[in-house]
Amino acid sequence: MTAEVTAAKAAPASAVPGPETAVAATTTATKPAPPVSAPGVASAPIPFRKTSVTSGPEVFGTLVITLLVLAALSALAWYAQRRGWLDRWITQVPSKATGKRKLAVVEVLHVSRKTTLYRVSDGERELLLTESSVHAQLVPHAPEGLNS
Repeated sequence: MTAEVTAAKAAPASAVPGPETAVAATTTATKPAPPVSAPGVASAPIPFRKTSVTSGPEVFGTLVITLLVLAALSALAWYAQRRGWLDRWITQVPSKATGKRKLAVVEVLHVSRKTTLYRVSDGERELLLTESSVHAQLVPHAPEGLNS
């Protein structure tokens, strides 16, 4: 082995190292592989992280915090509705506010398979609504004009 070292020192830097120096370099540079267990032999189990069991006060505290957050959000929504900040997104139907329905379909006439005529009343006047597969048309209805 000392002869190889002296030969390596005596060789010029541009010279290509011989196979014996490459083998020596690879054997000293690599580490031995860890032992592999046989297919039928079980290895040591993976250690799991040990966590504590959730206690009652922790669950109770989480529940209380959740209820407080929900109460705060509900109060904020109520306040925003009272101030009128939600009018853009929440609409209130007038018929539910007064309790009496004003718009009603008085009569329906099927003119053809694709055309239907509706007589609609809003409490003060009556309208005729013609609906077909192509379009819909709304015209005022004068019931006293038809009888004369």
